[in-house]
Amino acid sequence: MAKSLRRGLSPLVATVVLISATVIGGLVIYNYFEKSINVVSTASATLSLYVDETYLNTDTKLVYIQAVNLYDKPVNVTGVTVVMPDGSTVNLQADDVQGIPVTIEPGSKATIIAKAPADAAAVYLTYTVDGKTLTTEPQELG
Repeated sequence: MAKSLRRGLSPLVATVVLISATVIGGLVIYNYFEKSINVVSTASATLSLYVDETYLNTDTKLVYIQAVNLYDKPVNVTGVTVVMPDGSTVNLQADDVQGIPVTIEPGSKATIIAKAPADAAAVYLTYTVDGKTLTTEPQELG
């Protein structure tokens, strides 16, 4: 019988190659999931609102707004806007709003009280985070 001149890798070299491939594969998968988690956490970052209202009289109501900062950075609330039934918006003046401007730290909340027209249909806040001016989604009233 003729002897084959082919030789395989030594067991030591084969082990090093397999371990290296496993480590590199693990790093690639870890990097992918780390980026995915950062995208998801950034997408869910927002300023969450809880709204309640009380009528003062037939023309005016008080709107109680609790704003919760779900960002990982401070948020500066700078304005309150109400949406009227016809779709027009009214930026409430400083005399009609108590509690702004306010800076809300990450994970914290602040209460804002606004005097709005009795027929206001929704309310939203204007705020800045990371140098960008944003607004919350309008919250329906009544």
